[in-house]
Amino acid sequence: MLYQFISGDFPLTIVFLVVLAVWATGHRSTIREFWNESSRFWRLIGRTTLVLSVILPLWIAIFDNWRQLLGYSLSASTRYKSDIFITTLTPAPLRWISLALIAISLICLALIYVRRQHGLGMLLLMIVFGGAYFYFFNSVRMRADVFLATTQNDLDHPTAANVIFIVVWAFGMYAFIASVIAAAYVWLFAIIAFPLHIIYGLATRNRVAVDPDSLLVYRLLKPTAPEQSRVNHANDREDSPPIDSKRVAH
Repeated sequence: MLYQFISGDFPLTIVFLVVLAVWATGHRSTIREFWNESSRFWRLIGRTTLVLSVILPLWIAIFDNWRQLLGYSLSASTRYKSDIFITTLTPAPLRWISLALIAISLICLALIYVRRQHGLGMLLLMIVFGGAYFYFFNSVRMRADVFLATTQNDLDHPTAANVIFIVVWAFGMYAFIASVIAAAYVWLFAIIAFPLHIIYGLATRNRVAVDPDSLLVYRLLKPTAPEQSRVNHANDREDSPPIDSKRVAH
């Protein structure tokens, strides 16, 4: 029973939920902003992103399998190496729901990113480093799973010292596996957000009525030094009292 839990998907989901809880604690204002957007469309996007950030890990842990999803990065003939613990595949209808939820989550997060115009340079870094991290460390993750599988006998006949050591070591390994999954998610996010960023930038290049928090709008609306001086001079003239022509004549 303990081995089934350690080798299953719930420890990974626990790691994700703990990380999300820590992030949410320090970004409460951002969460409120996403949840209470004034625009109905962006409110839907923000709320969908927040809800799926919790629902998606739970769905995969209950109805799907993290390692089998990572197996899509391998060829069909070697995909079995991604999951050495569970031999039964997730039923196709459940797998399609998982893929649909992942796609919706990625698209919603990409839309939020491009709306705020954080830049293409950051997306390029995500594509390069996220892809490289996943490519190199996914194979390490599969080798680490082999070591985890060797703990079955110790967990079937547990002693207190063995259980404590294995649990601590396993959750440390799951933190590493979670980083591999996060790298794959970041890479997919950047791949989707890159063209959306270009399209959104072209569509709004002649508009100012976009997100007031956008860095692009800030650059468009921020006056240069000469423009600011002219504005200040015009304001001073408007605020000065009118000149009495009779008093000037005398």
